[in-house]
Amino acid sequence: MSRSGLIRRRLPPVPPKAGVTLPTAAAPSLEKLNVKAPKAIPFTGDDLLFFIDDLARSRAPRTTRKYGEKLQLGDIAVIDVLAYHQGKLVPFSPKSGMEVEVGAGDSLPWLDESLMECAVGDGLELDITLPEDEPVEAMRGAEVTYLIDVVSAYRLELPAADSKEYVALLSRKKTSLEAVMKDLSEKLENERIADAWQEARECVMDELVRRTEVSVSSELVDEEIRRTWARLELPLLERKAFEPDELRDAVDGWLSDEPTRADAERRLRLALAVKAIAEKEQITFDSETMKLMVDDAKARFGIPKEEVRKALKDPRAPAHDQMVAVGIQMRVIELAMAAAKIEWV
Repeated sequence: MSRSGLIRRRLPPVPPKAGVTLPTAAAPSLEKLNVKAPKAIPFTGDDLLFFIDDLARSRAPRTTRKYGEKLQLGDIAVIDVLAYHQGKLVPFSPKSGMEVEVGAGDSLPWLDESLMECAVGDGLELDITLPEDEPVEAMRGAEVTYLIDVVSAYRLELPAADSKEYVALLSRKKTSLEAVMKDLSEKLENERIADAWQEARECVMDELVRRTEVSVSSELVDEEIRRTWARLELPLLERKAFEPDELRDAVDGWLSDEPTRADAERRLRLALAVKAIAEKEQITFDSETMKLMVDDAKARFGIPKEEVRKALKDPRAPAHDQMVAVGIQMRVIELAMAAAKIEWV
């Protein structure tokens, strides 16, 4: 059985369908917006080595395996995954384009031995008992059947770590490994600082959500979950000709998951808070917001700046409304961050 192709995107809530009422909220106060946020995590020597290795691997030349060619130790297998329990799709199990290094044993150890016997284009059916620390609590210790397709595979052609070719992979300007390591250590430190500021933004958003007094109905939460599921999972299931009852089971798995419901309600409350603040402060989608969105395009959407700019300028583009909403949200969060007092802990 081969079912693959899930593409994930993180976008804010869109207007609810007819019959589901979107409530209004008063703008939460930005006064005494005091939050605690974790400090940037210092990196170790091992962290830097992993960072350098990841960068080198992302830039290294690749040799693509042909269809039907057997996988070898060290190959990167690109796989699609579905999991079934008692004949039903396990919620959140679809994975498309997941990369697994054959023989590394660091992602899905139980999969390594089976992949060694596979070729590109093969499918696997594996019966696994999930561990007791499985993220989905209801599935802990459950017997699950995994359906895995080996979509493609490639081999990285990494030069020796002490070679000029390796240094060239890491930097176009630096000519020595020592200079490259110094440059990349600064980059890693800056990334850790940026991560800390993003965590602080999340803390500020949590506080805005806490201050927003509004009743979010279960029907609205259901609608938000259905829309998220339809964006993230439905296209794959439709391409693989899932039957209507299978689709209902799939979305029901999302609807009954309490962490998913809590996350959906938080997104809705935040969207209502942002909308109220934007109206109060008269924040609109202007040229400044456009620039903010385009500059942040790669990190936020994972797509090129030009594609974001094009979508923002075309009201008919599928993601136009959500991107505009994200832009306004970014402006509101900037305003909140300016008003916030952050205690680093």
